[in-house]
Amino acid sequence: CVASDGSQLFPGWSGAFAIPPLVAHHVREGSDLTQASNQAAVSADANLGEGVGLIGVLSRGRVDRLAYTKQAIQMALIPALERTEYDRAAPAGEARAG
Repeated sequence: CVASDGSQLFPGWSGAFAIPPLVAHHVREGSDLTQASNQAAVSADANLGEGVGLIGVLSRGRVDRLAYTKQAIQMALIPALERTEYDRAAPAGEARAG
């Protein structure tokens, strides 16, 4: 996810999870994640990506795609909302994060 104030970009990420090997195989073959999940018989939902997502299936409903996306948006907004801390220069010679 990337948020923008019109002049800067602020990337944000949610947590990461491993997808099952057979699903990954189908993705490498060109399928999107919904198609790959269905081909691997992890799901039979043709609209998986618009619903709970693969994360919802694999976590047995503990985490759904909306919550996962919301987390990425929240992380992207942190530097945009707390500009003072992110605009402070690092000591000379150190790379600036972001």
